[in-house]
Amino acid sequence: MPMKLNVGLSRKVGEPNYGSRGASMNLELELDNSLVEQPERLRDRIRQLAKASVDEELHCTGQQLAANNSVP
Repeated sequence: MPMKLNVGLSRKVGEPNYGSRGASMNLELELDNSLVEQPERLRDRIRQLAKASVDEELHCTGQQLAANNSVP
């Protein structure tokens, strides 16, 4: 029986003049039992993917985000 996993990450960074920008991601997936048997490897991969996703969002400008969100 597959296991369902739900992971979320949220981060804010400071901007000039007391502003801030934030990004968050949530991931829900069903895991095969073989992945559950390697929890360290699974945890490391999830951290890597979540951090990369949030970092990408925070390093984009407003125009880049609009362009990325308009792609189907």
